Amino acid sequence: MASWGSLFDAYGPCPLALLASVVRHRTEPEPVAKVFGDAVRRERKERGLTLEQLGERFGRPDGKYLGEIERGFHSPTITMAKQIADALEMPLSSLVSDLDG
Repeated sequence: MASWGSLFDAYGPCPLALLASVVRHRTEPEPVAKVFGDAVRRERKERGLTLEQLGERFGRPDGKYLGEIERGFHSPTITMAKQIADALEMPLSSLVSDLDG
């Protein structure tokens, strides 16, 4: 049986490792994501929830993911945005209404 080292020698580096080296993290908030994140933060605080408490409501209890969304450094998918709205017990349209102006 071939060792991992010989497999890498034969086929090159792992494609996932190559992808990870290309993925860049934002150094500045994305403006649209920031507006959405501000709305999430406002509604979360209005309800007296911590990042962790809100995250627990939709399966992301560590708070890091939501913190990135609130600061505009992560743009959630429409599905995740809907889960956040549901966790806040409000319509998604309310969280994105500030994007119209």
